[in-house]
Amino acid sequence: DRCEEAAVQLEQGIALARRVGDRQWEQVLLGERSWSLALTGHWEEALASLNQVPEERLVEMNPTFLLALPEPLVAQGRLEDARHLVSLHARHEASADVQERTCYRAAEAVVLAAEGKERQALAAAEEVLTAIVESRPADQAVKVAFPQALEAALALDERDRAEQLLAPIEALPPGRLAPSLRAHAARFRARLAAEDGESQKAEQGFAAASVTFREFGMPFWLAVTLAEHGEWLVSADRASEAEPKLTDASETFERLGAKPWLERVEAPAARLPAEARA
Repeated sequence: DRCEEAAVQLEQGIALARRVGDRQWEQVLLGERSWSLALTGHWEEALASLNQVPEERLVEMNPTFLLALPEPLVAQGRLEDARHLVSLHARHEASADVQERTCYRAAEAVVLAAEGKERQALAAAEEVLTAIVESRPADQAVKVAFPQALEAALALDERDRAEQLLAPIEALPPGRLAPSLRAHAARFRARLAAEDGESQKAEQGFAAASVTFREFGMPFWLAVTLAEHGEWLVSADRASEAEPKLTDASETFERLGAKPWLERVEAPAARLPAEARA
């Protein structure tokens, strides 16, 4: 999850590949870099990297583009582009290669959720987690599938399923638990605590998630956490505490071009007192 450092190393690799004329490794490293760029909020650069690789080459490569880009595309309201990217890798759905299959299913879960198909999204994400969460818990496919599975379970009002999804991740020892997964677990625990009226646990969970996403330079997920925290505070008649969180989230969503999220933040913000919105 040290994506900013990873991006620097990958840029050096891309420069070397270009210098020696190795087009194949240049394209592979562009895909790898897209993951780091996407998580660190450099979405324009990440999406521009995709344009440097011919579509017919994508399915032959390590499927990093497939994992990195559907979430930014969906967050920007570009569902058709996300769906097209996933469709280019459709042959991976039935692949005997676990990595290819789980990458495809994780990306598919993002698109299915955006289409409002929560049941199918949950099934796709669960397939990923069942296959590799014990053997490769820091895999990129797990990092995509885990929050998608939880989001779908909560949308379906399946609280018990959400608890079952959280348990194996939270049980991982520190050396195997990626910071981003720890942060996602904390924010979903916060949401569950908020539903139960456990204010202190909710505060602690949102705060823990925010600290980790901020520390590891993941602005989109930080903004999502702040937005969820702010929504809960507004619903609890704590508008003065919600205002700075909603404002920070809104600024990030605007910078990233995440229009659906920006519209979502505007709803609780509209419920703030006039002096808080000023």
